[in-house]
Amino acid sequence: MHAAQIAEFPRRDVLERIEATPVNNGKADMPVAAALLAAVPVSAITVSRALELYRDLAKDKSLDKSEDHIRRWKMR
Repeated sequence: MHAAQIAEFPRRDVLERIEATPVNNGKADMPVAAALLAAVPVSAITVSRALELYRDLAKDKSLDKSEDHIRRWKMR
């Protein structure tokens, strides 16, 4: 979710997000606040996609492996 989407929320919903921010020693937990308000940049790549890319790059590691071995390797 992007901050622009949060800005479109009803004011009450935005305030609930702000109020949900933990406060420690009188200071807001800024990383949590940023996440709640979608001020954290969206990741350019997901973990699943990174794993797909790795498997493509590491094909040579599976050339002489059985289907079962490859299946287990993908499960790691």
